[in-house]
Amino acid sequence: MQLEIDSTFKINSLPLRGSLQLKSGELTLLKGSNGIGKSSLVQILKKGKQHYFNDENVVYVDQTALNPLNDISLDEVIKQWYKKRVEKLELFETTYEKCLHFRETPLKELSGGQNQLAKICLGLYFSGDIFVLDEPFQHLDQANIQYLYESLVQLKKLNKKILMIEHRSDLIQDIVNSSYILVQTSDELRIQSGS
Repeated sequence: MQLEIDSTFKINSLPLRGSLQLKSGELTLLKGSNGIGKSSLVQILKKGKQHYFNDENVVYVDQTALNPLNDISLDEVIKQWYKKRVEKLELFETTYEKCLHFRETPLKELSGGQNQLAKICLGLYFSGDIFVLDEPFQHLDQANIQYLYESLVQLKKLNKKILMIEHRSDLIQDIVNSSYILVQTSDELRIQSGS
């Protein structure tokens, strides 16, 4: 699938142009300097879901904390949203077990790493055709970094399309299929094919 971004969208007052291709069973990496607008692009894709992704189910694991002001737990979120579940992934069950020690804890009390793992767990719970991951390794300890890496390999084997923003691209370089760079010119932001 080809995502065409046109200049109707702006990031930091600059029009955004370009395209990127997502393929089944492949991980696509989006790179760019800090603060250039990669996370803003994820929010544009989220808001324009119908326009960009048609009928495909999209899962977002972005940088927004999970309901940080709420007293609900991961278990309660899962119970409340079970009707939105698209498919059952074995990978979810394994990730859910990794959350055993905090899945009944109110979300506002989770550490950064626990919150990140809970977001990944929910992404796998809802599942979909496309996974959009914005800095998913953030706050994870070494064991969970390795676990997420293995999960990405499994998602590729399940023929999912994966779009990832990750500053620590060395963690996934050997499983990246294609990469793009968000660059700024004098009058626009452009998505370019990159290495």
